[in-house]
Amino acid sequence: MIRFNNALLIRLLSYQYAKQICYGLIGFLGLWIFLNIIQTAAIFFYHSSQKPSYIRAATPNASQTALLHQISKWHLFGQAPPSTINDQAIPLSSLNLTLTGIFYQKKPQLSRAMITNANGVPQIYKTNEHVVNDVTLYEIRPNSVILERNGQLEKLTLPGRQLQFAEPPQRLP
Repeated sequence: MIRFNNALLIRLLSYQYAKQICYGLIGFLGLWIFLNIIQTAAIFFYHSSQKPSYIRAATPNASQTALLHQISKWHLFGQAPPSTINDQAIPLSSLNLTLTGIFYQKKPQLSRAMITNANGVPQIYKTNEHVVNDVTLYEIRPNSVILERNGQLEKLTLPGRQLQFAEPPQRLP
């Protein structure tokens, strides 16, 4: 059987002893934070003027430069074909679709077109998406879109509406 020494137990539970433990923990925590701040400051503000011996600056010679120039012309990931579609040769679409808006970007994969269907519901499409049954959005241009229907290309253009301004309201006397 374990016997407790009452004097030791009273000392451990005393206010004075608890206060000393708290001050010790706060001091230890403060020292730890101070050392971390010093270490972080050393990382940010220490700039070595000498490069380590294992780092060498490689300068390519003439043959390596010529080889790199040749490799850059290989188009390893493909090359986008230039747009050879003649705008005048594409007929206007007879589909019951309305081009409501274009979000044009120089990168074709980022461009979007808002097309309203026959029911008046607008939807946003990107290239190669199906618009209706056999119709696919082929290309998005700044003022029009090219649709592909059964292998034939058709064009939808933005409506050329003129802005109409209402008369300003009359001032009450």
